[in-house]
Amino acid sequence: MGSGRVLEDIAVPFDRPRDLDTLRFEPEFNALVQHLWTQIKEVPR
Repeated sequence: MGSGRVLEDIAVPFDRPRDLDTLRFEPEFNALVQHLWTQIKEVPR
């Protein structure tokens, strides 16, 4: 496995424990998920 780097420090604004069955319907959660996937896809390999 190669070395990695931190691209961004992201604060997760959801309290613990998290109920994913409910949280997945929250617009803020879906925006965060979309942001994370965009960051992952843009990392050069």
